[in-house]
Amino acid sequence: MVGKFIALCFCGALLACAPAPPIEELDRIYFGEFEPGRTSRADVIMRWGIPTATYENDRIMTYRMGLYVGGELGVVPRLGERVYRHAYHLVLVFDDKGLLTRYKLLRQ
Repeated sequence: MVGKFIALCFCGALLACAPAPPIEELDRIYFGEFEPGRTSRADVIMRWGIPTATYENDRIMTYRMGLYVGGELGVVPRLGERVYRHAYHLVLVFDDKGLLTRYKLLRQ
């Protein structure tokens, strides 16, 4: 029983040290539906929730994101424990009509 526990802990430690996937791969998987000129601010909020921060009267929105141990990219709560392996910031810029003009996922 103790041997299985040690093996499980060792495997968990190896997974936690895995390298982050390339930004391009995360972009394709998680943000492929974002289309500059077509995606609205409301579309983004429906998908990712309330942004971590906003600037210039909501023209710029940012999300603090993490690649969780299970491999899923998600928004990191403002308060709470660190349960992710790699940290990112998603920055989105909207025009005066509230349509996406550009976005970028940045590794922290």
